[in-house]
Amino acid sequence: MKYVAHVTIKTTAPLKIGSSEVDFIIDMPVLRDWNGLPFVPGTSIAGMLRALLDESEGKDIFGYEEKKSNEGMGSRVKFSSALLVDDEDRVHEELLLERNEFLQLFEELPIREHTAIDERGVVKDKSKFDEEVLYKGAKFRFSFECDEKEHFGTILDLLKSEWAMLGGKTTNGYGAFEIERIEWEEMDDMRYSEYVPSLNARLKETKDLSKAHQPTYELRLKPDMFFMFGSGLMDEDADHAYVTEPVIDYEKGALSEDKILIPATSVKGALYHRTLFYYNQAQGKYSDGEFDKELPELFGAKKGDAKEGKGKLYFSDCYLEQGEEKIFDHVKIDRFTGGAYEGALFQEKVVQVPEFSIKIRLKEKVDKKMIDAFEKALYDVANGMLPLGGGVMKGHGIFSGEVIKHGEKR
Repeated sequence: MKYVAHVTIKTTAPLKIGSSEVDFIIDMPVLRDWNGLPFVPGTSIAGMLRALLDESEGKDIFGYEEKKSNEGMGSRVKFSSALLVDDEDRVHEELLLERNEFLQLFEELPIREHTAIDERGVVKDKSKFDEEVLYKGAKFRFSFECDEKEHFGTILDLLKSEWAMLGGKTTNGYGAFEIERIEWEEMDDMRYSEYVPSLNARLKETKDLSKAHQPTYELRLKPDMFFMFGSGLMDEDADHAYVTEPVIDYEKGALSEDKILIPATSVKGALYHRTLFYYNQAQGKYSDGEFDKELPELFGAKKGDAKEGKGKLYFSDCYLEQGEEKIFDHVKIDRFTGGAYEGALFQEKVVQVPEFSIKIRLKEKVDKKMIDAFEKALYDVANGMLPLGGGVMKGHGIFSGEVIKHGEKR
């Protein structure tokens, strides 16, 4: 018997499926298919699910290769690539000669600007880069098939896991998705020989799989005044503007109005440095002696480091409706003459919104000292002692609020 399923998913966060190609505009563009549309390779789906299994079960289902002994086994499950679903609930496996208005929305995708900050709050040299991401709300469809009912059930269980997230940088707010529909069928040899392996084909059975991302921590914050998570770009009103980003709306077949974006990477960066301070303080380590400079177990470490890999904290982007804007005019002053420098006038656009929440999940238990240090950093944000975003030296980005852990106020 063959067990075949078609899975339609909807991204609940931006998606980052990186391409190895680099152009003159974007450092890290999104991977695209033969029609120039974003897609997710089947290998990424298989890798995501295999990472959720222990080594023994992973080998049994997804196969393995032992280079030293020349032993190995092929995968028992076959995945297709996940193709973009259009506004008519179809994917395009054929070569498109012309894209409709909805598919044209994916020609230009949001670009996120990034830079690394050191422990002094200063930008690291040559650390700026940008990356293309896929809109929150995009839908994809893929198929998988296997011979064993047990393995089929295991894959379905993995797909509904809250830790099943696609693509790269999942700890930085990317890759979360929900399962919108699963169609499946148990096929004998005759039926399988007649089966047309198209993602637009309908299968006999449907299955409801719900998945939820339950936050370990929730920061419920209210801005004391204004804040600005900078876009790195100007707009028609100001030289420095806060970052906004639309989401894709399938019901309207269009992009939503721009929403205020609080990027997970900005929140994570601020909390990382404050957590590192408290962790060193707990061990009596200060800047005048030996002190820890990284927390790889909690926040991860870049490739090439001794403890490279993902951290155990997962942050979420926060999208907010438009708030109250204000434009500040600035000019650089000559300290000797007291006059303005010629051409030094610039504008800065900031925003204020009502209360909002930042959600953070902890995947596994870590050292208690690290958790205590991290929670102290959260309290600093909620008590206005750790500002977030840009322009913090001008009084922006100060919040007040509360820390919620496992649904309870701390």
